[in-house]
Amino acid sequence: MVIAKGPANRGVFYRQLLAYVESGFPLFAALNSREHAVAVIGHGERLPSPTVSAPVHFAADLTKGLVVVDDNYIPYVAIDHGQAKPYGVQDVDAFIVPLPEKIYYSADAVDEISGLLASGNVLGFDHSGIAPPVIRYFLTSASALRASVNDLRSQFDPDLIQVVMELSLPQFVWIVEISSVDQWRAGQVTTRVVIDATASPYEDDPLFLMYDLTRAYVFDRGGDHSHSVIKLNSPQGAVLSRMTGNLKQH
Repeated sequence: MVIAKGPANRGVFYRQLLAYVESGFPLFAALNSREHAVAVIGHGERLPSPTVSAPVHFAADLTKGLVVVDDNYIPYVAIDHGQAKPYGVQDVDAFIVPLPEKIYYSADAVDEISGLLASGNVLGFDHSGIAPPVIRYFLTSASALRASVNDLRSQFDPDLIQVVMELSLPQFVWIVEISSVDQWRAGQVTTRVVIDATASPYEDDPLFLMYDLTRAYVFDRGGDHSHSVIKLNSPQGAVLSRMTGNLKQH
């Protein structure tokens, strides 16, 4: 279970809240100023562009509010940033997420490492050409990751498909997606990272996999702990699509 309180760092607090919403886990948010709690069941539409200038943007910066179930109102209530009636996102100051066992790598750690992966030249993946990058991260199951890759197999080099299908993964993994602003608008991704959700938050290298259309870094954490870099020959004209299996749009 995760219990988070804000607003010591309001940006990180809301990014993590949204990450768990996109992960599809039940989430209960407290409105302590009103002595009330609501169930958060989704988020608003994705905004096409950042509203402020920053070196790095997160999905939370580009998502319009939350959708909640509040027993004081009709079943579904959309709340936005700055909204006053009945309340706004800024009124949420704590949340609780019940998680499966053995998810040790925290959203705090993912938030920190995702910023590092997107802003520098790490493991040969240079994102300087897409500045400012947009970062989205969420939890998913290994089976959902494999199903997504299989459904979109036309986007991938067969060698990468084989790696994803055969790599020894735990039941749950963190996914980090890094995009340019233009790719964000189109639902596309430059780089995807798969992180071990069962890793210690203090591990130096919690990654299983990091890939784009040209190369993949693979760490066989569940096997012989070998590291390798694979050159990819993705199909001509291929793009990486945003993974949306956890929270479908309606």
